[in-house]
Amino acid sequence: MAHLPVPRTDTESLRDLVRRIYRGHLSGVVEVALGEGRRRLHFVDGDLYFASDHPLAGAVAPLLERENAAEMRAFMARVAFLLAGWDDEGRVSFLPVESDTADLIGPLPTVLLVMEWAAAQDEEGLLAALGGEEARVETTPRREAGAAAAARLLDPHAATLLARLSRPGSIADLLRQSASSRSRLLTDLARLRAAGLVHVASSSPPPASSPPQTGVAPPPVAPDVLQRFAERIGRDLAGRPLVLDADSHRSRLADQLTHAGGQTAYELLAVSSSANEAEVHEAYQRLARLAHPHHAARLELAGGDRPLWLLFEQATAAYLALSQPERRRRYDERLAGMSRPPATRTPSGPERRNLARSYYERAEALIDAEDFHFAIELLKQAVHTHPRPEYYVLLGRAQAKNPNWLRHALDSYRKALDLGAEDPRISIALGRLCEEMEQYDEARRHYESALGQNPAEPDARAGLARLSVRTADEVDRPRSWLGTLLDRIKKGPERPTE
Repeated sequence: MAHLPVPRTDTESLRDLVRRIYRGHLSGVVEVALGEGRRRLHFVDGDLYFASDHPLAGAVAPLLERENAAEMRAFMARVAFLLAGWDDEGRVSFLPVESDTADLIGPLPTVLLVMEWAAAQDEEGLLAALGGEEARVETTPRREAGAAAAARLLDPHAATLLARLSRPGSIADLLRQSASSRSRLLTDLARLRAAGLVHVASSSPPPASSPPQTGVAPPPVAPDVLQRFAERIGRDLAGRPLVLDADSHRSRLADQLTHAGGQTAYELLAVSSSANEAEVHEAYQRLARLAHPHHAARLELAGGDRPLWLLFEQATAAYLALSQPERRRRYDERLAGMSRPPATRTPSGPERRNLARSYYERAEALIDAEDFHFAIELLKQAVHTHPRPEYYVLLGRAQAKNPNWLRHALDSYRKALDLGAEDPRISIALGRLCEEMEQYDEARRHYESALGQNPAEPDARAGLARLSVRTADEVDRPRSWLGTLLDRIKKGPERPTE
């Protein structure tokens, strides 16, 4: 019997294996044989877990409790570096088993490992992997759960880039327009692509003959599991051969292969969504017997046994997704999520609040790094999504860094007050802005307001003292002809005396 031409797990790189586990939502144990012993990593539905006695386990529990995105990124970067070292030294194997999470600590987002490895190249390598400067980039319209989790963990630069990519553009345009360095932009694009948050297309449109991918494929099958199923179906065929002439067999296979790429597990096995376990098993038996690679020699297929292995693997993946209740539930949830049109759904109140808060927190980090341009863009989204006084205050603080945006900063601080903010520091910030814009009367009102909230506020007292000195100087200083003219304009025309 012919065998599936796939790499053995003991020669597959650790990074490639982890990527496959993440993309396939696989569960199992990865074992790496190193010179000083063996190391184990546990995965449940594609997420990483550590055993309670693992050296890193002590750092994981408090990390999960704090739910700090920056800390999580830093920790997973360390894990990615550690695993890269194991990859260079050890041999890796994967045992697809269901682990008991009660004895494990997690979950940790495997997607951050995948993103880190994708970005670990020089500029030339990153650009080549992305398809060159003429390649077009846009956000992925339908995100899987792992990609959605990655979006919440992005650093501020990558988050801002993702927001900009809602409008597609070429990499060349992004490089010209970005305030970030070339290396930083390419690194962020590689991370976003690895997470499934954006996709990259060549500058030329895809061939018209490409079949539409409308279905949701079930998670792929581990090579050793696939081999066991092939041996079992092979024994069944030896005792009960398929009664079908070669021409009819080839015709049925061609029809299956033509449609398999865009089908769900239910469509592939030709069962309804309410099919019970026995019906799923029977449907799998029919398709697996038809597509078994054992038939390759008799059918004289142009591609040898590869087309058969492809269809047999898809049938087995569909069977595994539907035959076990928990896996079927997870698969049905994925199907339901993919079938809902995201554009027509209005985010709920809590979702809008959480989204705005994420914009605000990313903007804080950008302002700390003195990247005010992108911070302002994020804060505009925050106040539009869910207006809060503190969002307007931070927006005003960022806008005030640019002398051309002082009036915008003034408006932002005023809106914070309109929303009920009562912090005297807002009034002081407004007073300073008004001073800089030579609006002294309003500046005085804001300083007095700050003192009304806190009579001991030193900055407000200092502001009023500066304004007092300025007023005294202007009383003693002769008025210029322009100042006199402006005063007359403000007062209006004089009425004649009777």
